[in-house]
Amino acid sequence: MCMDFFVQHYKAMSSTIAVDNPDRILRVHFHDLLSSVHAALHAFRLARRKLRRHDTTIRLDSEQNVSPVQALVRRAARNIDVLCIDEFQVSDVADAMLLKDLIGAAMDAGIGLVVSSNRPPQELYQDGLNRELLLPFLHRLESESTIVLLDALPDPASDVQLSGEQGPAKASGSSQ
Repeated sequence: MCMDFFVQHYKAMSSTIAVDNPDRILRVHFHDLLSSVHAALHAFRLARRKLRRHDTTIRLDSEQNVSPVQALVRRAARNIDVLCIDEFQVSDVADAMLLKDLIGAAMDAGIGLVVSSNRPPQELYQDGLNRELLLPFLHRLESESTIVLLDALPDPASDVQLSGEQGPAKASGSSQ
């Protein structure tokens, strides 16, 4: 909901904030992003194998000191200026290493990032396997980002009180 609000107002305020093309913003749910990245990397690896079998003189980006993740981000940077990732989280070591490279490459490419998460960066992948490999990236993320905590705000979608009774807007009964 917050991410949708941001994207809507980013486009509406584009002339005020000097945005060249307000449509160069991509909002994606975290799981959809990971799924797309895994699929693109798989396709990249398959294409590389196929090309190597048929013509050994062809060189792909990854063979020119560019990782497949960097090649993917470079391609994305042609179409987007701002990437909005909703419900960002890190739950396993493979995703942690992929996200470290992906988000780092996006930052290096000048893609603006807006991320929503239930955890601040320093708490991502807490107690995870080989977390120390992710720490330099988390420190970079904190030092190069503005972190806004929204946890003090009430959830507007919920009007259920702790007692389990409905809030005043949904209560029914006589109007005495």
